[in-house]
Amino acid sequence: KADFDETQRKQAEEAKKQADERKALNYEKRSFKFEKEGFEVAENGNLLFSTESGQILIQKQDLEEISNEAFEALFDAKKREKETLLNRSKDLQKQREADAQRKAEEEAEKKKSDEIFERWNTRIKTFKNNGFEHLGNILKFETIELNINDFKEISEIEFSDLLISTNKKKA
Repeated sequence: KADFDETQRKQAEEAKKQADERKALNYEKRSFKFEKEGFEVAENGNLLFSTESGQILIQKQDLEEISNEAFEALFDAKKREKETLLNRSKDLQKQREADAQRKAEEEAEKKKSDEIFERWNTRIKTFKNNGFEHLGNILKFETIELNINDFKEISEIEFSDLLISTNKKKA
């Protein structure tokens, strides 16, 4: 009986040793396949793929213990999931770029609008300094009336000509 029990114990130890070796070999081979796909090995042996749009975690135990068929199905599913995350990350990047472009365009448009408004106010002040009275949308000097909207977006040359011609009329 003692010999039988010893044989049983040795066989159990050998079976456990072979199972552990098989698990280690499965893990090594399978984790390598995932590493080639961009997954990283965490300190606990789990595999991780991470992007800004999410992450995929694969348990070490799953790589050691599942059948080859189940592993292939897992590998294919995780590979598709990784592609989905990458596409989502690309979409997020494109969205950020589009938002930045839109913001830059809005800022440029606001700057242009502010410049036009400032130039317009300066032009109004120029006429006021030349004796014109500001009455709503009209600048008036005796019988001369100018609509301030008429010189809001004209060029500097056109404004200069307008200023000269009104000064001649004033004289």
